[in-house]
Amino acid sequence: MIVGKPRTLWCGAFLRSGRPRGGWCGSSSPKGPMGPRGTWSGCSVRDGYRGAGVADGLCRAALEWAWSLEEPVLERVRLFVHRDNPRAAAFYRRFGFVATGAVPAVPAEPSATELEYAYGRP
Repeated sequence: MIVGKPRTLWCGAFLRSGRPRGGWCGSSSPKGPMGPRGTWSGCSVRDGYRGAGVADGLCRAALEWAWSLEEPVLERVRLFVHRDNPRAAAFYRRFGFVATGAVPAVPAEPSATELEYAYGRP
Protein backbone atom coordinates (compact mmCIF):
# COMPACT_ATOMS: atom_id res chain seq x y z
CA MET A 1 0.00 0.00 0.00
CA ILE A 2 1.28 3.45 -0.89
CA VAL A 3 -0.02 6.23 1.29
CA GLY A 4 0.38 9.99 1.10
CA LYS A 5 -0.76 12.20 3.97
CA PRO A 6 -0.36 15.88 3.15
CA ARG A 7 -1.99 18.25 5.64
CA THR A 8 -5.50 18.23 4.18
CA LEU A 9 -5.50 15.40 1.67
CA TRP A 10 -5.15 11.67 2.20
CA CYS A 11 -4.70 9.25 -0.61
CA GLY A 12 -3.83 5.61 -0.80
CA ALA A 13 -3.38 2.92 -3.38
CA PHE A 14 -3.06 -0.80 -2.95
CA LEU A 15 -0.60 -2.58 -5.18
CA ARG A 16 -0.95 -6.21 -6.12
CA SER A 17 2.13 -8.20 -5.25
CA GLY A 18 3.54 -10.84 -7.56
CA ARG A 19 3.55 -8.64 -10.64
CA PRO A 20 6.79 -7.07 -11.85
CA ARG A 21 5.59 -3.50 -11.45
CA GLY A 22 2.66 -4.07 -9.15
CA GLY A 23 -0.77 -3.05 -10.32
CA TRP A 24 -3.29 -0.49 -9.21
CA CYS A 25 -6.24 -2.09 -7.52
CA GLY A 26 -7.79 0.69 -5.46
CA SER A 27 -7.47 4.26 -4.23
CA SER A 28 -9.22 6.73 -2.01
CA SER A 29 -9.03 10.42 -1.19
CA PRO A 30 -11.08 12.81 0.89
CA LYS A 31 -12.03 16.26 -0.27
CA GLY A 32 -10.53 17.59 2.97
CA PRO A 33 -11.84 18.91 6.27
CA MET A 34 -14.83 21.21 6.20
CA GLY A 35 -15.27 22.58 9.70
CA PRO A 36 -16.10 19.80 12.16
CA ARG A 37 -16.73 17.27 9.39
CA GLY A 38 -14.65 15.81 6.63
CA THR A 39 -15.96 14.97 3.20
CA TRP A 40 -14.53 11.85 1.64
CA SER A 41 -14.79 10.91 -2.02
CA GLY A 42 -14.97 7.21 -1.10
CA CYS A 43 -13.09 4.33 -2.69
CA SER A 44 -12.38 3.25 -6.22
CA VAL A 45 -11.58 -0.42 -6.56
CA ARG A 46 -10.63 -2.12 -9.80
CA ASP A 47 -13.14 -4.76 -10.96
CA GLY A 48 -10.85 -7.75 -10.44
CA TYR A 49 -10.17 -6.76 -6.82
CA ARG A 50 -13.72 -6.09 -5.60
CA GLY A 51 -14.70 -8.32 -2.71
CA ALA A 52 -11.03 -8.96 -1.81
CA GLY A 53 -10.76 -6.55 1.14
CA VAL A 54 -9.21 -3.65 -0.77
CA ALA A 55 -12.07 -1.24 0.00
CA ASP A 56 -12.00 -2.28 3.69
CA GLY A 57 -8.30 -1.40 3.90
CA LEU A 58 -8.77 1.92 2.13
CA CYS A 59 -11.75 2.81 4.32
CA ARG A 60 -9.92 1.94 7.55
CA ALA A 61 -6.86 3.96 6.52
CA ALA A 62 -8.93 7.00 5.50
CA LEU A 63 -10.85 7.00 8.79
CA GLU A 64 -7.65 6.55 10.82
CA TRP A 65 -6.23 9.57 9.02
CA ALA A 66 -9.40 11.61 9.64
CA TRP A 67 -9.37 10.88 13.37
CA SER A 68 -5.65 11.65 13.61
CA LEU A 69 -6.11 15.28 12.52
CA GLU A 70 -5.30 17.69 15.32
CA GLU A 71 -6.91 20.66 13.61
CA PRO A 72 -9.71 20.70 12.83
CA VAL A 73 -10.88 17.89 15.08
CA LEU A 74 -13.50 16.10 12.99
CA GLU A 75 -16.81 15.07 14.53
CA ARG A 76 -17.77 12.96 11.53
CA VAL A 77 -16.76 11.98 8.04
CA ARG A 78 -19.34 12.08 5.29
CA LEU A 79 -19.49 10.82 1.75
CA PHE A 80 -21.98 10.70 -1.07
CA VAL A 81 -23.10 7.60 -2.94
CA HIS A 82 -24.84 7.78 -6.30
CA ARG A 83 -28.42 6.53 -5.94
CA ASP A 84 -27.79 4.00 -8.72
CA ASN A 85 -24.86 2.36 -6.88
CA PRO A 86 -26.44 -0.04 -4.36
CA ARG A 87 -23.24 -2.08 -4.05
CA ALA A 88 -21.29 0.94 -2.76
CA ALA A 89 -24.16 1.94 -0.45
CA ALA A 90 -24.25 -1.59 1.02
CA PHE A 91 -20.47 -1.55 1.57
CA TYR A 92 -20.55 1.78 3.44
CA ARG A 93 -23.50 0.67 5.58
CA ARG A 94 -21.70 -2.58 6.43
CA PHE A 95 -18.62 -0.57 7.35
CA GLY A 96 -20.67 1.58 9.75
CA PHE A 97 -21.70 4.62 7.73
CA VAL A 98 -25.30 5.71 8.30
CA ALA A 99 -27.58 7.38 5.76
CA THR A 100 -28.32 10.93 6.92
CA GLY A 101 -31.37 11.43 4.74
CA ALA A 102 -29.72 14.25 2.79
CA VAL A 103 -30.13 13.84 -0.98
CA PRO A 104 -28.08 16.52 -2.76
CA ALA A 105 -28.27 17.02 -6.49
CA VAL A 106 -25.29 16.17 -8.68
CA PRO A 107 -24.34 19.43 -10.45
CA ALA A 108 -22.71 17.68 -13.42
CA GLU A 109 -25.74 15.38 -13.83
CA PRO A 110 -28.97 17.26 -12.96
CA SER A 111 -31.20 14.18 -13.26
CA ALA A 112 -29.02 12.16 -10.86
CA THR A 113 -28.99 12.24 -7.08
CA GLU A 114 -26.60 11.10 -4.41
CA LEU A 115 -27.29 9.91 -0.89
CA GLU A 116 -25.25 11.28 2.00
CA TYR A 117 -23.73 8.83 4.50
CA ALA A 118 -21.88 9.76 7.68
CA TYR A 119 -19.55 8.03 10.11
CA GLY A 120 -19.33 9.60 13.56
CA ARG A 121 -16.12 9.93 15.52
CA PRO A 122 -15.61 6.83 17.69
